[in-house]
Amino acid sequence: MSGCSTLPLPSLPDLSSELMRLVAQVPPDGLTTYGDLARALGSRNAAIWVSQWIRERSAMEPELASRVVDKLTAGSRPRFTGFSGPHALQRLEDWLRAAAKFVDERPLGRAPKLVAGIDVAYPAPDRATAAAVLVDVRTKTVVHELVVERPVDFPYISGFLTFRELPAMMAACESLAKQAYAPDVVMIDGQGRLHPHRGGVATGFAAATGLPTMGVAKSLLCGQVEKGGDASTGAMIQRVLVGDEHLGFSLRATPKAQPVYISVGGGLSLDEVLGITLSLFTTTRLPLPTHRADRLSKSTRRERLDPAAILSRIRQFEERIDADLA
Repeated sequence: MSGCSTLPLPSLPDLSSELMRLVAQVPPDGLTTYGDLARALGSRNAAIWVSQWIRERSAMEPELASRVVDKLTAGSRPRFTGFSGPHALQRLEDWLRAAAKFVDERPLGRAPKLVAGIDVAYPAPDRATAAAVLVDVRTKTVVHELVVERPVDFPYISGFLTFRELPAMMAACESLAKQAYAPDVVMIDGQGRLHPHRGGVATGFAAATGLPTMGVAKSLLCGQVEKGGDASTGAMIQRVLVGDEHLGFSLRATPKAQPVYISVGGGLSLDEVLGITLSLFTTTRLPLPTHRADRLSKSTRRERLDPAAILSRIRQFEERIDADLA
């Protein structure tokens, strides 16, 4: 997608098939737990998804409900844990660690002219809608925007959100490129370095595409916001520290606004992330590219309109936005 080196996104396992394979290994009179199956998949974080899958499957196979239970129900009874085969989630976790090491924070060294905001929503449990909005930094105007809808290939599992969202995000960015729109920087609605594993979805995007990427998130997953702050630019700026590491900033468009948390995804410096975000703040909580992408993707989710109709409806609000920017 860019001329830079990339770390290709790994093939995604069919977790339902993997779970069926594991359940088939439990003896007919045996017992196991959601947590046991999650660990056999490669991550205990999958226990909630495993429990949901078992409960849904039990409607067709009632005997599952007595063979796969929660830890409390299992009590002190012997449990089957001798599962064999690959740990499907371990391979993905290894990629996340590799991605965090793969990207760098060397300065971009030039002021970006075009910044793309990308956000994903889910109009249906098995469908993802990714919106990409390309903004001219100097004029704060929307150059182009589009919506891509595709199947969801991966369930929600804590710690593995990257693999649920990246395929749709990359498809939206590829659609921009096919229409001859090339962003200098991509602004992802999600975490970058400001993440317990030092790499969220924005870091995965940077590694997989080679594009300079930054994360803009609405929630803080780790770290502490320093007290005080700088409001000299009109926005309230506070550093976010994880231990002794300065990994991001808490930003408020105005001192009374709700904060967003920004960090490096890869391919640029934290100071550049701050400068780009400040240059694209308007009167909304999110900077313009992700604000528009967030609204565009959610409009699709709410109304289930075709992409052309969604874009038409979004443009009805442009006069209001222009008035805000005036």
